[in-house]
Amino acid sequence: MANGGLQYTFARLNIAEKLIVVNVLVFILDGLSMALLGFGFSKWFHLPKDFVAFFGQPWSLVTYSFFH
Repeated sequence: MANGGLQYTFARLNIAEKLIVVNVLVFILDGLSMALLGFGFSKWFHLPKDFVAFFGQPWSLVTYSFFH
């Protein structure tokens, strides 16, 4: 990384590599929140089993991929 910092390296990644980096960061943050705070925030982003509950969190259709 002599040519630049973390921001430069991230900017040079292709979209698939960026998605992998974001997935890893979200996984680590969820694990840390569970270990340090006693609860994980991933339940807000999981796809609900109940169809009616889905209307309460429509974003879960997109964010589910980060937690499966």
